[in-house]
Amino acid sequence: MTTIPFWRRKKVRRQVLQGAFLAAIAAILIIGATTAQRNLSAQGISSGFGFLWRATGWEMGTSLLRTSPGDPYWWFTSTAS
Repeated sequence: MTTIPFWRRKKVRRQVLQGAFLAAIAAILIIGATTAQRNLSAQGISSGFGFLWRATGWEMGTSLLRTSPGDPYWWFTSTAS
């Protein structure tokens, strides 16, 4: 009885194809993220959540808790009614 080489087995071939597909998806996501970051940096736009700690500069019309224009964005999102 002859044995089938491992690279010709369906199970091995499926696993290799799934791994290649996942690697391709990961590569596309990484390339897209680095391209977006590079383009944002070139235009002077920062990304991230640092804006949550900056003052809003405006008053909220109605709120469950007291707010002021000097409060950060995270406070406004937590007090919004």
